Amino acid sequence: MGTIGVDIRAIHIVDKHAGVAINDFVVELPPDQTADSLVSVCHSIEGVKVEWVAAHPTGGNLQSDLETASQMAAQPRKAARILAEAAPPLFGAAWALLLNIAEEPAVIFGTAEAPEPGSAALAELGPYDSAHLVVMSDGWFSEGDAGSAAVVPLIGQQVLVVARPGPRFREPELVRLTHLATLVG
Repeated sequence: MGTIGVDIRAIHIVDKHAGVAINDFVVELPPDQTADSLVSVCHSIEGVKVEWVAAHPTGGNLQSDLETASQMAAQPRKAARILAEAAPPLFGAAWALLLNIAEEPAVIFGTAEAPEPGSAALAELGPYDSAHLVVMSDGWFSEGDAGSAAVVPLIGQQVLVVARPGPRFREPELVRLTHLATLVG
């Protein structure tokens, strides 16, 4: 990546198994390069495959887990919402929903790109009593793409749903989100 002037801003190890590592890179491209040129450079390396490319605004508010945890600790009454707002950039996701499941599941907060699902759509995300991954049907994302979500229960009859089109969420990401979720409450 350095051969075309890419500035690597962050690397997250997403998963490792059977001699394969899946990494999430946050990079800044120089003005004379495109995402296609970045993918070409990566594919020129034997054994490297690019699963997904997404654009973030220049200087976007990409936060680390520790910054998010610090904000949650400083404002415990707002911790669930802070985590919901931070989760999309933390996990390369499109959106997050915060649900109240005291009775029938209902959305109490959604990030800017989040859909407004009805009760039938929300039922696809259950069960709500344990952290799990969900393959989502078409229609959850503005482009009509299929995707996946991490669903994590929080204290106080709340559940956090973090979703993205493209590459599916993986178990290590679910574990990471679950650890952050323990700080809510």
